[in-house]
Amino acid sequence: METDPTHQPVPLASERWFEQARLLTTTLPSRPGLGVRLQFDAVDDSGTHHRWYQVVEDGQVVAWQDGEVDRPDLELRWSLADARAMYRQELSGTEAIAAVRVIVPGVSEGPAPPLDILDTAELAMLPAVPGATLAVQFEFADGPFGDVSFWETFEDGLVTASEFGRADEHDVLIAISYQRMVGVRSGEMTIL
Repeated sequence: METDPTHQPVPLASERWFEQARLLTTTLPSRPGLGVRLQFDAVDDSGTHHRWYQVVEDGQVVAWQDGEVDRPDLELRWSLADARAMYRQELSGTEAIAAVRVIVPGVSEGPAPPLDILDTAELAMLPAVPGATLAVQFEFADGPFGDVSFWETFEDGLVTASEFGRADEHDVLIAISYQRMVGVRSGEMTIL
């Protein structure tokens, strides 16, 4: 957990926390055309929403503060307890990404990638392939919260189960970076 000069903990989503977070991003390289408007929502045990946002333009963080952003591209939602645990680095990788719900405003709400693949129309259209029955373990390095483990099982070519974590047994192991998984999902490259 970050501390201020008096060595007191800096509360998550406090003004001092935002100041420290913005300071940590000042050396990011410029990336023309790279931008996103993210809304964060952490819900406490009483049902109260704690909301903050981040705006990135040309690869630079131009806003990171308490409140609501207009026209968010994505909203990331989790419990306040999980958000605090991620901030303190007590929850990372697979457990952290499994705790997040991703909302595309006006479009969908679901689990974070890669588990969101279960909601794609293309998956339901896959043809049966008799004998293609196997368990696949995916290991994605360097995800947004650390390394991510994910598994899927197929029966006769059709997905029967999918979950964050490690399968008890697997027939195939695929290890790539989380960023490269984006290329696979977008069709820019294949696992092969």
